[in-house]
Amino acid sequence: VGVSVVDRFTFYTLAFFEKLNMYNRASLS
Repeated sequence: VGVSVVDRFTFYTLAFFEKLNMYNRASLS
């Protein structure tokens, strides 16, 4: 497994959770 693959996976995971947090805040308010 290359470092670029891990970096890409981490980037998409962080972006996914960031979208999830934004969605949760929007639905709560």
